[in-house]
Amino acid sequence: MIRVRDFLSNPMAVSTDKAELVFIESRNAIEKGEKVEFNFEDIKLVITAFLNIAIGKLYGLNIDYKYIDERLDYSNSTPAIKNMIEKVILNSKKFYSDRSQGEKNNNYINKSIDGDI
Repeated sequence: MIRVRDFLSNPMAVSTDKAELVFIESRNAIEKGEKVEFNFEDIKLVITAFLNIAIGKLYGLNIDYKYIDERLDYSNSTPAIKNMIEKVILNSKKFYSDRSQGEKNNNYINKSIDGDI
């Protein structure tokens, strides 16, 4: 089980650096064939950017989406968090299924974040 709160210094899942740590742990478990339960106990706020990295990036691995889906579970999440997770997974599957288009979108996002657009 991955208790999201254990990676954070406060009950807000907003740090992309912390999300990367969650991703690494979950990726390692999935690559070993283990199931991963994301526990959102004591989490008061989650942003999409955190979920995109912590969960969405899993769909960028060279692993079948169905295999990943079968290994992920979520506990102690609010309906709002569940809804965000569902959207992140759907968008990640679209993003990674067409890598060339996804890479174009990602480059655009990076440029806009850096202020180049």
